[in-house]
Amino acid sequence: ESGVTYIRDCGCAFNTDIKLRDFAKEHNLEAPGIVASGRPMSMTGGHGDFKEGANGEIDWSYLTDSPDEMRKSVRTALKIGADNIKVMATGGVMSAGDNIDDTALTPEEMKVAVEEAHHKGKKVAAHAQGNSGIQNALDAGVDSIEHGIYVDEKQADYMVKHNVYLVPTLNAAASISKYGRDKLPSYMIRKNDQVKADFFKNVSLAFKKGVKVIVGTDAGTPFNSFKTGTWEEMQLLVNEIGATPSQALLSATQYAANLLGISDNYGTLEPGKFADFLVLDQDPTQSVDAITQVDKLVFQHGKQIK
Repeated sequence: ESGVTYIRDCGCAFNTDIKLRDFAKEHNLEAPGIVASGRPMSMTGGHGDFKEGANGEIDWSYLTDSPDEMRKSVRTALKIGADNIKVMATGGVMSAGDNIDDTALTPEEMKVAVEEAHHKGKKVAAHAQGNSGIQNALDAGVDSIEHGIYVDEKQADYMVKHNVYLVPTLNAAASISKYGRDKLPSYMIRKNDQVKADFFKNVSLAFKKGVKVIVGTDAGTPFNSFKTGTWEEMQLLVNEIGATPSQALLSATQYAANLLGISDNYGTLEPGKFADFLVLDQDPTQSVDAITQVDKLVFQHGKQIK
């Protein structure tokens, strides 16, 4: 309904994204294409060390505390069908037991993840919010920085030179600020309040330095809608970061397809690619708000699905 025809999931309990991807293909469902990560890689006690299941019987992440454990975990994830590997390089806003500036997985551990993933033609995305953890992830050779709250100018230059993408998920922070007060744990509100202004400023700096900033939502975080999150993320890129509507569209289409590794078939309208497109009443290159049209037409592989 939102108009999104391809997604990347960056960490999913029970490897549900892998199962959904395979089920949709097997049964030819009208559903977005899925780049699935399965369960992410986390250190014990770090961001991502959560329990899942009715009785907390399973770890949300692969808990890895050495390069050897990382190698086995990544190989296991790839064996069961992960298209992408997610690693946790820092603490996070939503985890109670750490801080954003805390480093998590070591550069050596993440280098192993990159080595194993790249060997199989897959990419590595790093949850990295604090500056030191961002640097660790870049040193390890990851393909994208997720969030990047405290990315600095030197790191932005490196990302431009080495074609490392930034997926800030601005709407995750904006949604907590807008809707979360008196509804979410105090530690989450406190951490979000501490970083939000710096977050938007630093992403704007990186964007203006030429870093490829990608539209990603972190949908499923508090009050962050799967339906409207993409629209809201694009609006934030324009209204807070300084992108033009056309640049925001590139971030959601061509550049996103490059990051997802699907640019041979998606991301631009040209001969030989699948015809995934929207029909809108207004021109989205003039106003990004055009994409919020509720009764838009959505085409996937040339077939109208909405």
